[in-house]
Amino acid sequence: QIEMVISQGIIQILTNLLMVTAIVVALYVLNWWLALIMTVFVVPLIFLVRLFAAAQRQAFRDQRMWMARINAYLNELITGVAIIQLFNRQRRNMEYFDQRNSGALEANLRVLFWYAVFEPTVVLFNAVTITAIIWVGGGASLDGAVSIGTLVAFISFMQRFFWPIRELSERYTMIQGAMASAERIFGVLDAPEEVVDSEGARPLAGVRGDIRFDHVWFAYEPENWVLKDVDFTIPAGQKVAIVGATGAGKSTTMRIMVGLTPATSGTTEVSGRRFADLPNPGLEVGVLL
Repeated sequence: QIEMVISQGIIQILTNLLMVTAIVVALYVLNWWLALIMTVFVVPLIFLVRLFAAAQRQAFRDQRMWMARINAYLNELITGVAIIQLFNRQRRNMEYFDQRNSGALEANLRVLFWYAVFEPTVVLFNAVTITAIIWVGGGASLDGAVSIGTLVAFISFMQRFFWPIRELSERYTMIQGAMASAERIFGVLDAPEEVVDSEGARPLAGVRGDIRFDHVWFAYEPENWVLKDVDFTIPAGQKVAIVGATGAGKSTTMRIMVGLTPATSGTTEVSGRRFADLPNPGLEVGVLL
């Protein structure tokens, strides 16, 4: 949707905006007080568009959120299908998937609801405005205040005015969807770094490759220790296998080893340098080499 807005939507939106501006100028030139009557109906329409935009944006956010949950859970099911069958969890996992699917269905229905309400609202304002212009302009024409030709031309321009408005309403829906997608993308890009380089951090000058954990403790939650007083040294070039039960801290040890997660307490070193004294990219290169 972001690609469609950039490649197609922007040009059409600018074209329609220019057309609307030109038609408004022409309407005020034809008859300024009839144009004021039209403005009385257009201003509430603009207010409603803003309300619809907020509701549509939230509906699109929910839609993207549920689709992301479905895709993530589906990936887990596919990659872990052997374990699911081994523990006979097919029915339970299907129930979890149905819950996510139901949430996505409700979110999609809300998107369709606001789309179904939005465009008919624009059409309704179009019909009401033209009816009001015919009613007022027809009476003025009978009194001789407005000529028949001016009234016909004004109504013709009015119809042309609401046509790009309807197209803009369709593009507006596309924009709301694209903005909801962009919010999720920038939410990831703008996420704060979990590990921040310390002041004076310098890259490794010489990489030997030995790794040392000196009485390392780590907890994701206070007092719920994953690693307790871990102490070991891995010489450069040595092959080491980390073996343990699920939840024993194997992945956490590797995350600390490459600098993705800082230890809660204790000292970690690579090539004789403390992890805390190394910039994150330099630490990763040092461990890999």
